[in-house]
Amino acid sequence: MQHQTLALFLFMVLANCSSSNQTAFESSLKEYQNGQWLVSEMWAKKSIESNKSVAESQYMMGLCEFKRQQFEEAQEWFTKAASSSNKDVHGKATAMLGIIAENEGDFAAAEKAFSIAALELVGADRREAASRTTASIGNAGLISNHSFSLQFGAFRS
Repeated sequence: MQHQTLALFLFMVLANCSSSNQTAFESSLKEYQNGQWLVSEMWAKKSIESNKSVAESQYMMGLCEFKRQQFEEAQEWFTKAASSSNKDVHGKATAMLGIIAENEGDFAAAEKAFSIAALELVGADRREAASRTTASIGNAGLISNHSFSLQFGAFRS
C-alpha cells in the first residue's frame, strides 16, 4: 500500500514537472491522442478552470465523453463549445452534435447541424460535413442514410 501511494505521488510530481512546458489544453490533447480519455478530461477541466482555451477544452470534454459513450454529457459539452466565436471549434462541435442527432434518429436536426458545420469548417472536415447533408436526401424520393434506403411514391395500382 505504501509503495502504491509513493508511486502515485511520484507520478503526480513527474506529471506536474513535465507539463510545465505544456498548457493544460495541450496536455489534454496529448492524452486524448494517447487514448487516455479520463486523463484528457482532467487536463481539459483544468484548462477551463484557469479560463484558458475554454472553447477548445469544452470540445475536448465532449470528445472524451463521446469516446466513453456518455452521449448526453458529450452533447452538453459540444453545445457549450458550439457557442464559441472560434469558427473551427464552432464547426467541429456542431458537426459532433449532428453525429449525435443522426445516431438518435433525428435526421432533421442532423441535417441542420451538418449544414452549419459545412459553412464553418475547411478541407476534409468541410467535405465530410457537406457529404452528410446531401447524403440524407437523394433524387426521385429516395431517402438514404448510409445503412438503409426507402423509396416512396403514389401509384393507382
